[in-house]
Amino acid sequence: MRPALTSLLLFCFVTAALAQGAPNGPKRAPCAPFVHRYCENVPIGKGRRLNCLAQHKAQLNAECRERLKAMQDVFAFGQKQQELTQRALEKQAAKEKAEVAKKGRSASPPPAEKPDAGN
Repeated sequence: MRPALTSLLLFCFVTAALAQGAPNGPKRAPCAPFVHRYCENVPIGKGRRLNCLAQHKAQLNAECRERLKAMQDVFAFGQKQQELTQRALEKQAAKEKAEVAKKGRSASPPPAEKPDAGN
């Protein structure tokens, strides 16, 4: 449970840190003109705009390419943390389900034996 909580808190911290610069804060400002030019119609979320900028990497200036790399690294880290958190939560849920099932089996009386039919 502790790793899941740690991952979740770290993911929230990273998300909050990114949100401080949203949508076109100082960390993203170098790429704003390129997003407007090449990726304005690309929906926000799931790394779609990062992928769009990466597809136009040759057209980006040096500062935007540097920021793009940093944003891709942060996004990849967030994705990894989300996956780890999801796996930990699934593992915890399975463990809790198994414990409930185990308690249910031990609480129920054993099946009654059928009487011997004339033997």
